[in-house]
Amino acid sequence: MKRIIKGLLLFTLIGGVAILSSCNDDESPTTASFTSDPVEGQPGAIAFTNNSVNATEFVWEFGDGNTSTDRNPTHTYAANDTYSVKLTSSGSGGSDEFTADVTVTDIPADAPVASFTFTINDETDEVSFTNTSVNADTYEWDFGDETSSTEANPTKTYAENGTYTVTLTATGEGGSDESTETIEYNALDSEAPVITLTGDAEIEINVGDTFTDPGATATDDTDASVDVIVGGDAVNTDVAGTYVITYNATDAAGNQAEEVT
Repeated sequence: MKRIIKGLLLFTLIGGVAILSSCNDDESPTTASFTSDPVEGQPGAIAFTNNSVNATEFVWEFGDGNTSTDRNPTHTYAANDTYSVKLTSSGSGGSDEFTADVTVTDIPADAPVASFTFTINDETDEVSFTNTSVNADTYEWDFGDETSSTEANPTKTYAENGTYTVTLTATGEGGSDESTETIEYNALDSEAPVITLTGDAEIEINVGDTFTDPGATATDDTDASVDVIVGGDAVNTDVAGTYVITYNATDAAGNQAEEVT
């Protein structure tokens, strides 16, 4: 016959008093477990409640590279996402692991900031727009001539020279933002300005007389006004001689007028 002893009762007689004690070889195993809840008013913060059994030491891995050894930690995540959180609990009953997903959704998205630059190709007259917006994923361009685009980095060739106000609206999870730039489009201007003298081309004055340059004007088929640059000889009315005054002009597109003297 086989006898199994699960517990041993010990009697000790001390001073005539019997003391009863028990020895038991059974040990409860360590079991890891936890629950989690968002912390109200703290975006990204998660409070973890440790429900482990027979454990005294804990190692938390929050799934974003951060850890803790607190019993009931609160961890703040930096971004909305789903994180795999692991708790390793250890105690006299051994060690156990418990893993659960934690989803963070309450972190507000960064607001978009719209911005862009542009260049004009001298050979093709094409305007290239470079979108430098951040925190945005959709775009709406208004080119100022009743045309538009939803491309991130569009190109545009205007039908006429002029001043155009271009507006980019950038939209993302955090809202929308606008950026506006003004384009002076003179790419279609290939005609040079024309200089016209004011008064006669040749002027005779006596030595010692006062001389006032009558000047010249410049007209251009695109630009409303073009400055005339006066050069050549400085007229000294105290010295007899022939003096040549020159007139030059260049429009906004870089077309240079024929010099007039």
